[in-house]
Amino acid sequence: LKDLKRDPEVESALRMHEILDYKSQLEKNHFAETPSRKRIMEKVMDRWLQNKHMMLTGPTGTGKTEIFRELMRKFWQEELSETLISGSQTITDYTLFGKPGGMKKTEGGMDVYFTPSGFTVGMGKGLPVILDEFDLIDTNTRLRLKALYNFRPGDEYTVQEDTSYKIKIKGGFCIGATANLKSEKHKERFNLDPAENRVWEEERIDYLPEEELF
Repeated sequence: LKDLKRDPEVESALRMHEILDYKSQLEKNHFAETPSRKRIMEKVMDRWLQNKHMMLTGPTGTGKTEIFRELMRKFWQEELSETLISGSQTITDYTLFGKPGGMKKTEGGMDVYFTPSGFTVGMGKGLPVILDEFDLIDTNTRLRLKALYNFRPGDEYTVQEDTSYKIKIKGGFCIGATANLKSEKHKERFNLDPAENRVWEEERIDYLPEEELF
């Protein structure tokens, strides 16, 4: 096989097949599983299967969120929408968990129903929850999330915003995040709190290697 691949005609045909495959992937999902991205995806899935939380760090535009989006499509057959939480200083508990919505009729009369979001949806449906731009979330909000990091599929969770709303966490629930963390090269970014550092498995994402970008 190695000898065959060294044949210039075969090498050219294999490369053309590879590029056409990437083209097809880009047209379908705006993402191509090049070797470097495939390695990262495998690392993320490996950590998730060990019940660890995965944080992808690196410069803007390296495709950190898109890696999570592609994993969701590939292994959960879902689009990353309900469980993608965009980080900002104005994020609220309603964004993270949900809120009482409207009234519904019950046997005893009328009752307020709860509209789940973010973490509540991920736990209830067994989906990854992705905290995008984790570094932009207010410190107090991030520290409240610490209570959730120990929950695993099979555990029961009571939503604080509606204590009558209890969830048995389904298999498939896991947590991911993207961030630009402080380093020698990126001094303008923030540092994780020491307590948070112990929670996250970090993987740095760089721009595509030259041969993949070509």
